[in-house]
Amino acid sequence: MALQKVRGAKMKVMIWLAVSVLLIWELVALRDIVGYSLFIQNSLIVLSSSYFFYLLDVHVSLAKVKRQLGLLMNKTSH
Repeated sequence: MALQKVRGAKMKVMIWLAVSVLLIWELVALRDIVGYSLFIQNSLIVLSSSYFFYLLDVHVSLAKVKRQLGLLMNKTSH
């Protein structure tokens, strides 16, 4: 049962990442068509990505993210 929860959580994160990439792609294309500012584009990306994060009910531990970023930074600094 716990393994299914982990797999479900990972799947939610993967879906959220895919939706976020699609949103970024579409909003950049829309900016080329409509011509709104970069600030508005980035605000729309953050708001829409956050909304889908909320809709998918994704739970991410901030401590775990910090630890992963720390490991990533240590690997790239060498």
